[in-house]
Amino acid sequence: MMYVFLCFLVFNLLAFFVPKRLVPIEIFAYAYGVSTDLVLDLHYNLYGCLQKGNKSKLDTF
Repeated sequence: MMYVFLCFLVFNLLAFFVPKRLVPIEIFAYAYGVSTDLVLDLHYNLYGCLQKGNKSKLDTF
């Protein structure tokens, strides 16, 4: 199990320090995706994977 954690740490550090050549549209697309996910999750509570998601109108009756 320790081998799995060590590999996970090494691969994450490697991916973090590898030089990336992103054009501005890719940076915008990433930021747009993250902000959309945050709004859908925190404001509308639509991502109910680990907890109950958004209630439908049928649940209120």
